[in-house]
Amino acid sequence: MKTVIIDGRDIKDKQTLHLILKRKLNFPEYYGKNLDALWDCLTVDTKMPLEIVWKNFKYSKEHLGEYADMTVELLSRVEEHFKGEFKVKIQ
Repeated sequence: MKTVIIDGRDIKDKQTLHLILKRKLNFPEYYGKNLDALWDCLTVDTKMPLEIVWKNFKYSKEHLGEYADMTVELLSRVEEHFKGEFKVKIQ
């Protein structure tokens, strides 16, 4: 299983979050940099199995507020969708 590590200390706003995700997950150029596009790319364009480890989440939460929680919710739904082929760890 491929592991991708996201460091919450690097995330200062929504745009930065999506740029980091795009780069780390090799999303296509047309990635829309929003939660709907994140769902689409993870469920259609991303090779599984995959694990995302979001370290230092509390720093992301400070900058993103509720959007950080919404992103984690979406990642949890992707985890349910792929049943063992996709994992997310929030640290």
